[in-house]
Amino acid sequence: MHPQFYEASFTIILALSLAIYTLVHGQPGHTKRIFLALVMSIIIWSGGVAFSRLLSDPDAARVAVEVSFVGIFMLPPLWYTLALHLARRTQSEFAWPRMALMTVPSVLAFAAMASNPLHHLYIREPESIVMSSPQVWAGPLFWVWSGWAYSLVIAASIRYLGWSWQLVSNDAKWRGALVFSASLLPLSGNLAHLLDLTPPGHDSTPLMLGVATVMLFVADWRFRMLDTLPVARRDVIEQLHDGVLMSDAQGVILDMNPAAERMVEAPLSELAGQPIVRAIANQSHGRFDFDEEVGMRIVVDMCRSAKGFDVQIENYAGRHFEVRGAAVTDAAGDVSGLYIIMHEITERNRLEEVQRESRRAQTIASLAAGITHEVNNPLAYVRANVSHVLDEIGSIFDEKDAGDDLRPVLEEALEGIDRIGTIVERVRKFTQTRGGVRERFSIEGIFEEAKRVRARASDARIAVTISTDPTLTPVLGVRDGLLEAILNLLDNAEHALEKDGGTIRLRALQAGSSVRIEIEDDGPGVPAALRERIFEPFVTTDDNEAGSGLGLAISEKLIADFGGRLTHENVAAGGSRFVIELPVNPTA
Repeated sequence: MHPQFYEASFTIILALSLAIYTLVHGQPGHTKRIFLALVMSIIIWSGGVAFSRLLSDPDAARVAVEVSFVGIFMLPPLWYTLALHLARRTQSEFAWPRMALMTVPSVLAFAAMASNPLHHLYIREPESIVMSSPQVWAGPLFWVWSGWAYSLVIAASIRYLGWSWQLVSNDAKWRGALVFSASLLPLSGNLAHLLDLTPPGHDSTPLMLGVATVMLFVADWRFRMLDTLPVARRDVIEQLHDGVLMSDAQGVILDMNPAAERMVEAPLSELAGQPIVRAIANQSHGRFDFDEEVGMRIVVDMCRSAKGFDVQIENYAGRHFEVRGAAVTDAAGDVSGLYIIMHEITERNRLEEVQRESRRAQTIASLAAGITHEVNNPLAYVRANVSHVLDEIGSIFDEKDAGDDLRPVLEEALEGIDRIGTIVERVRKFTQTRGGVRERFSIEGIFEEAKRVRARASDARIAVTISTDPTLTPVLGVRDGLLEAILNLLDNAEHALEKDGGTIRLRALQAGSSVRIEIEDDGPGVPAALRERIFEPFVTTDDNEAGSGLGLAISEKLIADFGGRLTHENVAAGGSRFVIELPVNPTA
């Protein structure tokens, strides 16, 4: 019996075992279909070779060899397609029309072989095809097709070599070695046959292909994972607003959707093949100091745990994320990959903070409302009585100048009463519920109206500049409430500049789904001791302001009622910047 019969028979058994295992354990998907087609082509090639060595009739043996060409024609496009599917980082390159186009030369080669008796351009000497090398029997069309086939095989080998290097670089050395060997075995075996480095008629390419396929099957770190994901990636994951990162079982990043790229601020091309903790490190920028190997082990262990993990993190820019991770298991229950889902909760946390501040303000307002109600009535009595004494002081004292010492005291008391009245009125204003019609309006109109109102009592030494983003989105809310808040902030800035003069800059710009309004001055700024309490009632930087300390508190409440947030920033060059953030489409 010819030695290649045993070799081909072993290859068939190997390929059949692989096909049965894939059918039983594999999940439906592109990879499974390509894998099975490749195995089938190896079986056809090896079967034809085995029968050609078994049959004693030369014509029958020649037919068996020609049948083996069906498997040979199938192999190059399938080998390249599998390389694309296993070695590339995303599935965006895969397209059935492109794969089908690659089979056209093989279909034409099959047609040339089927019609060879008419022209002998594919097989020049059919009687030599069983026991001789291609140099003896091959025609010009065979060499044309071989050039095409080798271009596909070499391109596939380059893909596999790139994959193996990526695996070795990420400490998956044994898998990298398997992929490296699998990429070279078929090519080296076939070149040895074509160059007559093997015995005449002995082609070990089918065996090499079978062994290489087994190596890829063992080393394949994407096959089970991608085929067991119960999602349509293109139609679901790509469209999610949540970030999705997928890795192999060892935590090496395989894929991520566009939302994840935006959240970790790095493209897939940069992170693919890297440890999954690199995505976390990319968000730290010096905030976290951790050992990558230890961090990798912790993340992988947490994902592999029975319930996965669910944590909240804050990145270097103050954005908050809810991060969940777990493992993907195959049909046999083995971990075939890991996934991490990132959900940004920055806006949710901001809204919760606004709600907490609103509740706090409501509590203070309720308390203040009760106080103002209780103070107003007796204060009115006191003022009326002091005014009456001032009016009657002349008739009370007989001597002309007897009340002169008493009058200034009473006038000072009346001034104090009026100041108390002003404070009580401001507290009442702070506590009152503001109504009004919610409407959509432009910030530019609010700025112009605020400028006109302030112009009536403006200081010539204080300049006001206005700038707005041309793409600014209109906001929805009570227009008068926002105008009052801006006027309060402008008034606050003017008080900061009333001694030496300066510039007030009023700006509005689009910030994602919010509108950001800045009121900035180049005055002395807010002292460090007061920055944490600047929006509390009765806290002020101006000791001489009558009834002071409620302007910023009122403004904060007005903005909170609007569904926005008022914050303070100290300017590096000196001065203060108050920032209003308004949602474009508030929910309340």
